This record gives sequence, C-alpha cells and structure tokens, in this order.
Amino acid sequence: MLNFSSTSKNEEQEAYLTKSGFKVLARKPKAMVITRVSGKDHLGKLEAEYLVSRDNHQYIVIVQHGEGALDPSDPIVRRRLVEFDRAFNYHGVILFNPHESQLQTVNFRFVREKGWLDLFFQFLMFGLAIAVVAGIIWLMIYIKMF
Repeated sequence: MLNFSSTSKNEEQEAYLTKSGFKVLARKPKAMVITRVSGKDHLGKLEAEYLVSRDNHQYIVIVQHGEGALDPSDPIVRRRLVEFDRAFNYHGVILFNPHESQLQTVNFRFVREKGWLDLFFQFLMFGLAIAVVAGIIWLMIYIKMF
C-alpha cells in the first residue's frame, strides 16, 4: 500500500511507476473522441492519468480510485479499458491500484470468426504459392539448371 501522507498522491504514484521500471512521459494525456449518432457528430474527450514507456512500448495508465481491486475481465471495466485502448492507440493500458500497489497491464485482441470466403482465399493463396514454386522448379529443369 502506498503512503500518501508525506508527499502528494501524484508524486507518490509517479515514484511507484518509476520504481516499477516505467518512465513517465506525460501527465493527464487527453484524447479527443468524435461520436457520430444518426449523422450528427458529438465531440468528447478522454483523460488518463499518465502516459508511460518501458522497453520501447508506450502505455496509458488508469489509476483506480476507491477501495477494492477492479477486475479487467468484468464487462463494465473491460468496456472502459477498451475505450481508452482504442482512443489512445498505444501498446496497452495499465490499470494501477495505488491502494494495493498493483499494476496490471491490459492488452486486447479481438478474435473474429472466419467465414467461408476467408477460407477460400487462404486456400487460393496456398495454391498460388505451390504453383509458383512448381513453376520455378519446372523452369530450372527446362533451362537445365537442375
């Protein structure tokens, strides 16, 4: 648990991020979001606590406020984290729980079902690759390089 009595919360949080191997690049980064509803644009913004980097990857840090740990797999929390991930478009989102001194790196990968058309084109590309290799071998035999 972090002790917020001696210094400000932000300084304590930044010190913990630095101690965990992150470099703080920005405080309170903002992303503008345009939501189009029935053809009408609505402008909004998202604000995270920090933009940090480690190992040449940049992450958005969301600091949890309140007691208890948030579960990133909970649908409500996951939707909010996906929103930050999509809006800022960095390597991932770090969920920081300062009360338990816990950092969780969250990444998203969306699995989509493949339809018959996708399978057809994969088969077609595989067949084309085999035909090209067979054509090169035939050409080498024809000009007596083999």
